[in-house]
Amino acid sequence: MVSALGQFVYLHGINVHEAAKYEPTHLLPLSAHEVEILLQSGFDAVRLLSGWEAIMPERGQLDQDYLDRYSAEVDKLTAAGMFVIVDMHQDVWGDPFGNGAPGWACPDELKEGYQPTTPWWANYFSSQVGACFDNFWASDELQDQLADAWAAVAGRVCANESVIGFDLLNEPYPGGALGEMDFDQRVLYPFYQKLMGRIREVCPDRVFFIEPSRTFDFGLADPLEIPASDRGRVVLAPHFYPQSVHEQGAGYDGDKQALEKSLSDLYGGFEAQGVPLWFGEYGGLTGNPNYDQYLVDINQIFYEHLWGSALWAFSRGDGGFSLLDAVGTRKAVFDNMIAAPVPVLLPSRPKDLKIDFDQPGIEFVVNCKNDLLVQIMLTASGSWTVSFDPPGSLTQPEVSGHLLTAACRGSTPVSFQAHLEK
Repeated sequence: MVSALGQFVYLHGINVHEAAKYEPTHLLPLSAHEVEILLQSGFDAVRLLSGWEAIMPERGQLDQDYLDRYSAEVDKLTAAGMFVIVDMHQDVWGDPFGNGAPGWACPDELKEGYQPTTPWWANYFSSQVGACFDNFWASDELQDQLADAWAAVAGRVCANESVIGFDLLNEPYPGGALGEMDFDQRVLYPFYQKLMGRIREVCPDRVFFIEPSRTFDFGLADPLEIPASDRGRVVLAPHFYPQSVHEQGAGYDGDKQALEKSLSDLYGGFEAQGVPLWFGEYGGLTGNPNYDQYLVDINQIFYEHLWGSALWAFSRGDGGFSLLDAVGTRKAVFDNMIAAPVPVLLPSRPKDLKIDFDQPGIEFVVNCKNDLLVQIMLTASGSWTVSFDPPGSLTQPEVSGHLLTAACRGSTPVSFQAHLEK
């Protein structure tokens, strides 16, 4: 994607903070040590979870204390050099089934008789959860309340220019319209347009990350058609969880070509429309066989297509999807993925981008424009050899922490390479 200054921005991110979904305060502030782990892991962006209940626990009443704390967390991350995408999260609607929507947003009589089941995502198919979604999709008043919650959080963080944009609703579910192929275009996209309009009133000129309904991945919804008038400000933000890595089992089979085909079959049509892609969630069970190779292969595909991403998730646990183990140490299964350099800011969309995970390195060609930046995150320890051609086309690269920065001198195509010395 392209910034307001014309820089190409590559979002190689992670979701923060999964455990906050279960906290009464709806937020788990990161320590300085945890922020450093994010940087050491090569992440230049955070999809920072929020939620309707956290922002508006009572109908029409904003929680100013939460908004203060959330804004402070945004400032902490961006001060460390990361971009932030604000995520309006929900799983299984909200209170009392999951997280996201506040209790007042669905009438009590629609929730009566609910009996939870496993796995957690199977609760979407309960009649009570479906009824709450149906009630929401049919109610302009409820949608306006969520739009007001969005305006509150967007307005609070808008002064921070490193807030790239807003992920409008996590994994929207059609409720009783499940299987109606036109749901995303007929119901979901007009809802997104309502949210975009309300947010632009308080925070113009930001990007909107929109998700197809989760049922699209299973062939139960037609692909969204993004109007030409929205294409400069909308990024498609799907989630991608192949069963072989999402569920306990045989794990990844190592077929990168098949993996790429599955991604292109689902989302290549959006790319053909000129709609950028950013995978707002991907990942899997870290103990599954061959998971380290899956991480390398899918990130290689992301780089080859210049698709952004956000790993699920920055959290702790010896199993599950978490980046960290139970004591807060990054799991070794992520080491190969993390060793590779990450392009952060480039003067233009790169050509011939090559990322080497085995012997960490990066190569690309960009069109320089005077004073625009080349910024690369270098996470592997050791000495790096950096070169560019023609000589003098960039300022002498400087490294601060994990970030290498150089600036364009004039307007010319530049070939850039950085490799970890053997």
